[in-house]
Amino acid sequence: QGTKMADYLFEYCQANGIEMKGKVGIHMSVVIPILEDKINAFRTRIAELAPDLELLDTLYNDNDPVRATQNLEGQLSRHGGKLFAFMGFNAICGSAIARVLTETGMGDQIIGIATDSDADEVAGLRSGVMKALILQTPYDQAYNAVMDAVDHILNEAEFDKAINITSVVATPENMSEPKIA
Repeated sequence: QGTKMADYLFEYCQANGIEMKGKVGIHMSVVIPILEDKINAFRTRIAELAPDLELLDTLYNDNDPVRATQNLEGQLSRHGGKLFAFMGFNAICGSAIARVLTETGMGDQIIGIATDSDADEVAGLRSGVMKALILQTPYDQAYNAVMDAVDHILNEAEFDKAINITSVVATPENMSEPKIA
């Protein structure tokens, strides 16, 4: 998801003639190794694609929606017009991004992209303040996990300890398509 988030941010900017410079706020709930891998994948890929972006330190909110909002508002206060984008790596972060960009009217000035798809994030996507949601594909994940287990049991096939989970990019333009909805 982190790499896909970076790729989409780059593609969105290219398609809309947006110069990629400024500061990027990165937001997460808690420190968990697999989630840190997702953030690091974003950091690595976006540094390759847009080296002029300044990636701010990750702000954590301990799964507290109020703290998530405060983190975003604090970055707005400190960095103001230098903020280019907010990246949220779970639903609480994404919801806070959608709310802050809506309430401040800055959805056209700061790009909001997040993972997951709770009601606030989907409303933000529908209104256009969120430019994308990077969504896991639970059916594909479950199907592939079962098939890997069967292959391992029946054929003694080896499989990687780390698996790249498939995801899709939901945008205001495609969010009603059956595969995304």
